[in-house]
Amino acid sequence: TGAVADATRFFWRATALLAQDDGAVRALVPLFVDGRACERMRGYLLDLLARTGTPAAQRALVELLDGPAAQGSARSHYLQRLGFVADPEPATVRVAERALDDPATRAAAPYALGSLAQRMTEAGRGEDARALNGRLQRVLERATPAERPHVLAGLGNARREDNGPVLARFTGDPDARVRLALTTALGRTPGAASREALWAMTRDGDATVQARALEAAGEAPLTAAQIDDLTARVRDGRVPQPAFGALLAALRAQTSAHAAAVAACLDAMIAQDIADPQVPAASSARACTVASPSRV
Repeated sequence: TGAVADATRFFWRATALLAQDDGAVRALVPLFVDGRACERMRGYLLDLLARTGTPAAQRALVELLDGPAAQGSARSHYLQRLGFVADPEPATVRVAERALDDPATRAAAPYALGSLAQRMTEAGRGEDARALNGRLQRVLERATPAERPHVLAGLGNARREDNGPVLARFTGDPDARVRLALTTALGRTPGAASREALWAMTRDGDATVQARALEAAGEAPLTAAQIDDLTARVRDGRVPQPAFGALLAALRAQTSAHAAAVAACLDAMIAQDIADPQVPAASSARACTVASPSRV
């Protein structure tokens, strides 16, 4: 709606103005610490500072996150704002690193650290990004089963190819919650190792994990052989029907070059006794794949 567009326009204009005026940045500090400020308001102020990203804005961000107003149940939520800083300074990174040592924020910290590593890479700070990512990898080695999904997600946020072999070691984790987090992390991680591991997870014995793996795998082009393999699995009943929606989304993302393979897979899905009307509808429209690569 117009209201959303206006809010978005205001936000980006505000960050542009804040980037030009350190005094305006400082003016946000008392608004945050005001006892009447609600969690949503404080989160918005942190968003402004993180997206502004100037040295002055980062100093204010660190000051606020280290202060008493940012403690309590909302702290994990506030820490996520660190990942929006385009070129994080050492003091900004240290806030997230310290959060790893606090039991109350240990689960939230990896998400921010991974995002900060990605931001460093984008800013051309390869060595800094590698060092921060290495710390996350070491955290994963000693993480408890309950902590593991959060650290995997953080490594996924880093979007680094060298994380692929590290992540691939967890495809057989006995905890489905860990494997579910892993599918998302692998989907965000470039490289052959992550793609191979993700494809292996499309055979996971848990329907929810398998569905997420299919969805993530389908976000990149599949080969005709892979689509044929999926077809065979559908016919043999090795793709549970709760995963059909994710499989359909993956097929829709494929180009017209594999229209025949996609059509065969859709027909195999229809041959099952399914209630989802999207599958027959997609099959009846499969000729559209020849005309438009964006549809099945």
